[in-house]
Amino acid sequence: MKAGEADLAWLVILYDIYCLMLLAPDPGVVGQLLFFRNRFALSIWLARRLNSGTNHHRHRREP
Repeated sequence: MKAGEADLAWLVILYDIYCLMLLAPDPGVVGQLLFFRNRFALSIWLARRLNSGTNHHRHRREP
């Protein structure tokens, strides 16, 4: 993981804590928000991983 990605991960964690504090009275809403945000973040991470992985590997595998 790059330095920027680590910083972004911490920002996301802090944002989650902030949302939990704001929406604490309604755990159902918190669960839904975290579920959708986590799915969105995971899809972005997978897309970046696949894109960067294929690009880098293609260049490295060629002799």
